Amino acid sequence: MTEFIGGKAYNNSEIYCLSDNVCLHNFPILPIATLYNYFEKKSGSCCEVERPHINHYCNTNHIVLNVVCLEENEFFNLFYHNSSKYFCVNKALITNSNIIFSEQNYISNNSRVNHFSLYNEVLKCFEENYNMSINNVNPGSLISLQKEVYKTQSLGSICGTQISLSWDQVISGLISTGQIEHSSRNNCAPIIFQVTCRFFSCTLNVYLNITFQYKVHISGYCLKNKCVDPSSCDSSSSSSCCDSSTDCDSSSNCCDSSCNSCGESSSNCCCESSSNCCESSSCTSESISSGSDCGCHK
Repeated sequence: MTEFIGGKAYNNSEIYCLSDNVCLHNFPILPIATLYNYFEKKSGSCCEVERPHINHYCNTNHIVLNVVCLEENEFFNLFYHNSSKYFCVNKALITNSNIIFSEQNYISNNSRVNHFSLYNEVLKCFEENYNMSINNVNPGSLISLQKEVYKTQSLGSICGTQISLSWDQVISGLISTGQIEHSSRNNCAPIIFQVTCRFFSCTLNVYLNITFQYKVHISGYCLKNKCVDPSSCDSSSSSSCCDSSTDCDSSSNCCDSSCNSCGESSSNCCCESSSNCCESSSCTSESISSGSDCGCHK
């Protein structure tokens, strides 16, 4: 879990914690964009006036939202709809539920599922950072906060500095780090893409990072390694738990239309088991019966 000085970090247990027989960090996780609701070096608004320098990771709360599963075409239409394939949130889809803040949920450290509210989370941020009850805040400040939040209802409504990767940079990064490799068109690689909104409240003078997560099966590629912890698998098996020859070119790939683990067509292949296309024989029977993690689903 990412630690922040003077703030709290909430993560998504589906990604960062062990679950059933899925390896920790079973899918590649790649941040592709950070969107700010202010311009860092431009003057003219309350958020841009000079103020004491603070570390961007100090007094910052961070919330990682639950994973949203998208089809490849839908993902591209939301974030890479232009011909040059650079990152840009599609303003025509500003009301799409997958990018609206109030439509998201997250799992807090006490394992409770919480409905995300930007207004409430900024208030929590204030209480945590200043050790002050929200009851002591001037009512006028609460009204100003409501007006701030109203301007940031969707990723498509954010106006400010943007740091992002083009699609070519995304693919190049995944290949160069050994996470995916080229394969046939019938194969696909499940990737979790992260888009972070860095929200600053001028009214309460607090920062809040909100990370959206999108699980997408990218066609034409396959995962190079299925498991990051080979010690949980049979020592006689390969270092990646699953034989690499079964990852890419076998007929049991996750995007095959006859994939029994999904029971869906390749365009809608978004189930957990679809990311593991090898048989449970690559794990020992002891590890399966004990419920330990391995790179293959039963």
